[in-house]
Amino acid sequence: MIVLREWETIYPRDGSSTIGVHVDDTAQSLLGRLSESKRLVVRDLRDGLEIEARSWVGRVRLGSVEIAVVPKLAADTLLALFRYAYGLADVELHSEVVLDDGSLSIADLVIAQLQKEADALIARGLHRRYLRREEVLAAPRGKIIVSALARGPLVSASPSCEHHPRDVEWSVNRIVRAGLELAATLSGSNALSRSVASSVRDWSARVRRLRSTRAVSVPRARLSIA
Repeated sequence: MIVLREWETIYPRDGSSTIGVHVDDTAQSLLGRLSESKRLVVRDLRDGLEIEARSWVGRVRLGSVEIAVVPKLAADTLLALFRYAYGLADVELHSEVVLDDGSLSIADLVIAQLQKEADALIARGLHRRYLRREEVLAAPRGKIIVSALARGPLVSASPSCEHHPRDVEWSVNRIVRAGLELAATLSGSNALSRSVASSVRDWSARVRRLRSTRAVSVPRARLSIA
């Protein structure tokens, strides 16, 4: 990945990350479209790529070449502004989660904030809800399902019961775990990905994976994640 800051230009010179790097033929048509958008100018020269960043921040993939434009502001300053703008809790970035190039992209800011909020939920104890269960219980609990008894011969002294235990295995908790798993694969920093993966392991010990590919119905609930 080629990383540069806003308003920075990289030339294909000795020691440059773009020397000898060229865009695949299949992605050549994207170069003109990028220049027209006035977000990023990429010129495929004889010695390599010349990349001119503007005020735009983000990532672009041109075939096998991936370019990331990071904010010009320092990571701690940008993170403070990001928290203030969205009214989020403080994110403390310790040495083990410092990004590889010393800067934060917008996507990494969101990922770091998600991890902070998810860790806070684990620390306080995950929210539980009453969930409907149907299972055979040696000690009857809740309501005995009479229709199950009527459907077949009674071969066991343990009846089928419908009960509602309070459990963490509800949709919102599973969605948070799924979000962390996805975030670990999207970060542009190996250090941040490893840190998020550690949080995923904490959640995996408490909440099962969300496997359904269908839309998940989330009950209306007000959760404080401050």
